[in-house]
Order: sequence, then C-alpha cells, then structure tokens
Amino acid sequence: MENVFDEQGRESESIFYQYLSILQKRKGVILAFSGVLIITAIISTMLSTRYYSSKAVIEIMPIAPSIMGKDAGEAVTELGVGSDSRLRVYYGTQFAILASNTILGKAVDKLKFEHGFTDFDEQGDPVAFLRQFLSLKPRPETTLINIKIEYPDPEKAAIMANVIANVYMEHNLENNLQSVRDALSGIEKEHERFREAKHLSDEKVHSFKFENHMIGIEKQSTYIQNKMKVLQTELTEIQVQRVQVHAEFRRRQKIFGSSDWLSLAKSFSKTDLILQQHLSARVTLLDEQNKLSVRYTAKHPEMQAIAKQISSNAESIRAEVQQEISSLQTELSVLEAKEQTLVRELEEVQVQVKELDQKMIELAFITSEAEKNKKLYQVLDERMSQVDLAQFMQSNNVRFVDKAVPNTIPVRPSLSLNLAMAIILGGIGGMGLAFLIEFLDNTVKSKEDLESMIGMPLLGVVPIIPQEEMLDIASNRDRSLFTYAKPRSSVAESLRSVRTNVLFRTGTKKSKVLLITSAVPREGKSFSSSNLAAVLAMSGSRVVIIDADLRRPSIHRLFDISDEHGLSEVLLEEKEIYDVMIPSHIPNLDVVPAGPIPTNPSELLGSERLIEITEQLQKDYDIVIFDTPPVTAVADPMILSPMADGVILVVEANQTRKPVVMQAITRLRQVKANLIGGIVNKFDIKRSGYGYYYYYNDYGYYAEDEYESSKLG
Repeated sequence: MENVFDEQGRESESIFYQYLSILQKRKGVILAFSGVLIITAIISTMLSTRYYSSKAVIEIMPIAPSIMGKDAGEAVTELGVGSDSRLRVYYGTQFAILASNTILGKAVDKLKFEHGFTDFDEQGDPVAFLRQFLSLKPRPETTLINIKIEYPDPEKAAIMANVIANVYMEHNLENNLQSVRDALSGIEKEHERFREAKHLSDEKVHSFKFENHMIGIEKQSTYIQNKMKVLQTELTEIQVQRVQVHAEFRRRQKIFGSSDWLSLAKSFSKTDLILQQHLSARVTLLDEQNKLSVRYTAKHPEMQAIAKQISSNAESIRAEVQQEISSLQTELSVLEAKEQTLVRELEEVQVQVKELDQKMIELAFITSEAEKNKKLYQVLDERMSQVDLAQFMQSNNVRFVDKAVPNTIPVRPSLSLNLAMAIILGGIGGMGLAFLIEFLDNTVKSKEDLESMIGMPLLGVVPIIPQEEMLDIASNRDRSLFTYAKPRSSVAESLRSVRTNVLFRTGTKKSKVLLITSAVPREGKSFSSSNLAAVLAMSGSRVVIIDADLRRPSIHRLFDISDEHGLSEVLLEEKEIYDVMIPSHIPNLDVVPAGPIPTNPSELLGSERLIEITEQLQKDYDIVIFDTPPVTAVADPMILSPMADGVILVVEANQTRKPVVMQAITRLRQVKANLIGGIVNKFDIKRSGYGYYYYYNDYGYYAEDEYESSKLG
C-alpha cells in the first residue's frame, strides 16, 4: 500500500520535476544572464549622473467663466455643472496645454532671461531638453496636477517646476480675459442681428397667413380629413364586395366550363324559383325513366319519349344557370365601376390634404423660426444687462497648492533598487531564456512527445546504458546484447516492457512478424531490435531476426557473426533461408545476416521471394523480426511494412527532430503500415526529471523479481 501511495505522489509531481529538470539543465544560461544584468546594474549606477526631484502642485478648478449662461445654446457653459465626458475633455485639454511646446517655450525664455539659466544655450532644441526632465501627472480623484522636475541641480529643479506652473497660470488667465472680451463683442453683434431677425420673422408670419387665406384653417383641415376617412371606408367595403363577387363568379364559371352545370344549378336553386321547378321536374322524369326501364328497352317509344323530355329539361336548366352567371358578371362590373369612382374621389381629397399639410408645415416652420429669434433676442438682451466686465477681468481658475522646494536627496540612480531589479529580471529572464532554448529545441525529449505524434501509447522508453555498467562487460558482443549480459538492468526491464506491449498489440496471432525501423540513421534501431529479440527469446519464444538493411547492415556485428552469406543471396535465389541462418549464443534466437550488398535492394525486398520466405519462417518461429533501414532515407521499410503484423519506430531522445519523426510516421501511414507504437531510445534519466529518475530506479527492483521468476519457470 505504501508503494501505491508513493507512485501516486510521483505522478502528481512529474510535471513540476520536468520543469525543474529544464532549469537544472539550463542553469548555466540562467546564471550567465543574471550575472550580466547584475554587473551591468552596478557599473551603470556608479557611472550615472545623480538626479534630484522637486515638485510643484497646482489646482485647475472645474468652473470656467460664464457669459452667455445655460440658456444660450452653444455658448460658453459651466463645466462644473456639465457631464462627466465634458469635464474629462476640459481637463484633458488643459493637461495638453500645460505640456505643450507653447508653455514650455515660454518657460525656457523665463529661465534664461529672468533666472539666468545657461543650461539651454548649447541645446539645439531647448524645449525638448526641458521636456526630458519634466513629469506631469494628475492626482486621481482630484483636480490637482503634479509638476515634477528631476535635474542634476536641486536648486534649479525647484525653479524650473515653479516657472512652468507660473507660465501656465499666466497663459490661462490671459485666455480667460480674451474669452471675456471676445464674448462681449460677440454678444453685442448677435444682439443687433437677432433684433432685426425677430422683426423680419414676425412680418413673414403675418404675410403668409394673409396670402394663403389661413383663417379658419383648423376647421377646413378637420372637414377634409373626415371626408377622406369616409371615402376610405366606402372604398374598402366596395373592394371587399368586388373581391367576393369576383371569386364567386370565377368559381361558378369554372364549374360551368367543366360541364358540371347540374351541380352549379343546385347551388343556384335556393334563390331561383325557376331552377327549383326545373330540378324538381328532372327528378320526376328520372324516376319515371327508372320505372319504364324495368319493362322496356331504350328503343321503346315510351323510353324514347321520356329521354326526350329529360334532354329538354337539361337544356332549360343549363340556360337558366348561364343566365345566373351572367347576372354575377353584371354585378361585378357595377362594383368595379363604383370602385374606380371612389378611387378618383379619394385621390382628389388626398391632393387637397397634401396641399393643406404643406401650407401648415410652412406656417409652422416660419412660426418656429420667429419664436426662436424672439427667445434668443430676449436672452441676449438679458445678458447684456447683467454682464459685469470687472468681475471677469479678475477671473482665473488655476492656483498654486504647493510651490516646489529644493530636495538635496537624489532620487536616482538607486544601487539597491537597480540590484534588486537586476536579480529579479535576471532570474525571470534567465528562466525565460532557458525555457525558450528548450522550446526551440524541437527534438523528441520524452515519451510524451512521441506519444502525441503517433497518437497512441508508447511501447517503451529505453534508457542510456550507464558507462560503468558497460565497462563491467568484457566482450563487444555482450555489450551490444546488453539485455542478455545484464538481465537485471533497467535497460533489460524496459525492453521486457516493450516485449509485453508488442505481444499485447499484435493480438493472439500464433506467429508474429515485426518490422523495426527508425526515422534517421544512428538512432539505435539495430540495438533495439537485437535486444528486443534477445528478450523475446529469453522468455521462451522462438525468434529469428533478419537484417533487412541491405545497404548498411549491422546485425552481424552486434551478434559477432559472419556476413559472408545472408538474405541478399536468398532473395536472389542463390541459397535457401536455412542455409544462411546462424544460431546465436542466446537460446531460441537465430540470426539471418544481410549478406553481400546488392545493387538493387528495394527491388529484392519487394519481390515475392521475400513473402514466401516470411511465410516459411512463420511456420517454424513464434516471432520474425525485420531490422530495416531508416524510413526517411529509403523506401525499403515501406515496401516491407505490408507483410508485418506490427511496425515499431525507434526514436533517439534529445537527438531526432520532431518534423523528421512526423515525416517518418506520415510515410508509414501512407502505405497503411500497422504502426503499433514507438520506442524512445538512449533516454537520459538524470537529465529528464526526477520523476523519470525514480521511475527507472524502480526498474531494477522489478527486474530482479521478473528475472528470478523466469529462471524458476
């Protein structure tokens, strides 16, 4: 139970340990980046000029001079009573004025000529020179603005801040005074203009009423409107009647045209007495005809006589029906004529209404204009009597709150602050750079990387063989077949895990054909296939491994056998498969070397001969393993993959790039290869995180148990 909890804890911490391992792996980058920033901060602080801060505070009151008043439309208004948006616009404008080249230019002139500043003499742009030391900042939720100067001389810093504030206050006062003068001048001109406009508009209203006979216009309008409503009502009723009669006429005309006039006659009989008599006589005649037909044939004189009477009766009915349809048509014509008359009358009334409406609109317009001119004249007249110029000549809505005073303590540079920032930024930047380098490294680093590309769980992860374990093995053959030489190692256990997954994913088929390839050369493909074959053989399966890499064979070197004869000769039908097969030193495991390198490897591997050989070997072996060239280099693996029950892709960790792996997977899937999974080879446990480290340490524990069980079995 304890082991279960430990395993769960390790799983929850795996992501954290992966990130930690990246930082551990790239710690040199982090330390170097941080060191550069710290040294830069120290040198920069020691060499930098010291600056002293001084601050003046002014208040911009929200009420501007008002002359025209609230009732004057678009004239100057009281900003303090206006909307929030208007107030924000006002303060934004004032802030922009304070920071403008005009204000700062005047401040530079005052500093030069009134205070004797020579700091601006050698500057190409004195305003830009001043602006680099200036900071303007409104205080939140107040009407105050801080004017701060940071300058190498504390006395000059205070003077500069106060001068800028004074220049802005003078500018604001002058603007207010000029606004008053302009407003008073404008009021006088507008007052005279609206007096004349009021007189002319009154005359225009009087003349329009007289010329258009507008006396009693309300009664006239009511009469015409009522008449139009009556005509519209009558027209609607006539149109409804006309539509109904027209529909009934069309319906009965259609029935009559279809020769079903008898049914139509029955519908008319309720209102037509003649039709009722004809239909009643028809019923009597038909009844008489039925009675005679019992005794006589159709040629009998009495039968012929009754048939003649029935025919005459039908003609009478048909003629009467046609007369009724004609009556409907006449009624329809009368309704249509009446409708046209009402339409003409209504159009005439509508013309009268439009003419009357137009006159009333014109009268309303000129009346409204006259009222507006009258009201504006009254407002201007009132303002003219209320203006007190002396009051406005003293108005200014800007004042000093605090004047700037010299501060002898420098505000920058701060060594402690710079060091703290360098340490923080160095750490963050260094870690960011480490993760960036890791991100840009697009090699396959873990089983998760390969799982996401293949789209299925991995077969296994094979760790790097520790150097000290390799030195314990004397022969090169045993070093190559590490799982046989070190059956209790983590490498052997990882391949036993691969063995289990392979057998599970290839199903219950008695004899299985496996194809092992890689994306690029030197990924440990042949090592993986040889050691997987050894693990399978050690578990009791009969295994044959075939070196199908007819270009750069390596299986013979791993098993330390001759490559003089092999698969190429069998495919060329020079030898039989069992003639070139060599038993290995591992029980249950035989080897087929590649043999002499042919000139046409792809053609040989794609021959029917290889299919026959494979089928033959499946009868004698439980597992047939093909070691093939890299899939991105040649087409050989794709040629062989259709005959394989499962294709295994070997990828070297931290070496093979992801796009190359994706290309290999794509090529295999294009030929519908049964890609059952991949093997991450040469996995560096210590570099890849504590989670992997603990996981593979457990391999040795479980390996010992399985090894002992296999010996007992």
